Amino acid sequence: MHVYRFRSQSIKTQAAPRFIAESLFAVPSGRPLSMIDFSGPRAARCDVLALSGAPAALPEGLTLMARIADDRTLVELCGASGLGRWRGALAIAHEDGGMTVFGRSEQDMAVAANAVIKAGGGLAVAEGDWINALIRLPARNQRADPGETEREIASVGNALAVLVDRKPPFLLKKLLDCTLAPPAKGGPAGGFGADGDDPLAAAE
Repeated sequence: MHVYRFRSQSIKTQAAPRFIAESLFAVPSGRPLSMIDFSGPRAARCDVLALSGAPAALPEGLTLMARIADDRTLVELCGASGLGRWRGALAIAHEDGGMTVFGRSEQDMAVAANAVIKAGGGLAVAEGDWINALIRLPARNQRADPGETEREIASVGNALAVLVDRKPPFLLKKLLDCTLAPPAKGGPAGGFGADGDDPLAAAE
């Protein structure tokens, strides 16, 4: 297994994108945290968690999931269970310009999110100031090479394998299947399908 790491500051871009501050991922003290359970074949909403303090005080085994709009404002910050024990963070950009970020540390989540912003979209796995894996979206009117895409997906899977202890099966597939569609309370989270044979699962 190979994980290639580089500092987040080394990513270059011509534009001056609007970056995301670490404070965006801070859990408001004394405010209930809505929860999504990923332990089953489909992610589902569950009861809220009464929580106080910073993300460092999250119960062991609980991950944060942040939904961010295309204007870099926070749509939702909730807890995610059933994703294993995390160090670092994963940011996933979406076609509508929004983003979903998973992690436990405000710093890790901000670094991963800003790496995706600098890259103009894609996915990033980060820990501290380091980017452990990055997938950039192909330029407009440019088709992605299937072989290269497979290698990049594998690099993300390898990076998560290093940073997530006791990770559940098909972790990467579950995270990439997210559509950002807000599900009904208590119902399944939209965009998550049952585990099965899938090219994304090969990276696990």
